[in-house]
Amino acid sequence: MSILTIIHHLHQKNIRLVSVLDPWTETNNDFNDVLFSITSWMAKGQSDHKSKATKAGIARKRLEGKGKRGKDKKKRVRRWLKRPRISTPEGQA
Repeated sequence: MSILTIIHHLHQKNIRLVSVLDPWTETNNDFNDVLFSITSWMAKGQSDHKSKATKAGIARKRLEGKGKRGKDKKKRVRRWLKRPRISTPEGQA
């Protein structure tokens, strides 16, 4: 669902869109559709760029022989395995 579709649904239900940082969103004119389209296009481009950069960084670390989280490959022990078990008397839960 595109941002314009969401905004049109909100306007049909008489819901006002208010933004503290972007006051231009509060006006109702045809030019807002253009501004919303440009803004959403830029946000998607920025998101795609961050995703590609993150994937490239992970691939680079794997080539360097580092673990998934960039740390050494020492096996981690889960905490719940270390916790002592509390036994309850039979019949009680």
